[in-house]
Amino acid sequence: MRKRSAALMMLLELAAMLLVFSLCSAVTIRLFSAAHTMTARSLRIGAAADLAQTAAECYRWDGDAEHAARELAAVWDADGYRAELVRDGEMFTVYLYPQEGKLRISVWVDGENLYEITVGAI
Repeated sequence: MRKRSAALMMLLELAAMLLVFSLCSAVTIRLFSAAHTMTARSLRIGAAADLAQTAAECYRWDGDAEHAARELAAVWDADGYRAELVRDGEMFTVYLYPQEGKLRISVWVDGENLYEITVGAI
């Protein structure tokens, strides 16, 4: 009877170790998945900031919203300019809204406003 008890305890210990290992691996996979998602979002925001910076630098140079729009190949749309650009395989939509000596620049991806800045001319 003693040998069966030792074998049973060994099997229980093995099962407990497998359970702990499974839980640790699940947590690790979840962390790697979250890190991947954060990296992708960070790359999107970086690309959006780059597009906005391009338009902002053009506008700050001479205060001409049309110059910034030409730089991004934007077209007039309702109350501002709109450009659709592909960066890193994703479609970015850049909106340029001229407002009393300033230019509001907004960059969108998949219906989400990733980056927005208002810039004035020098």
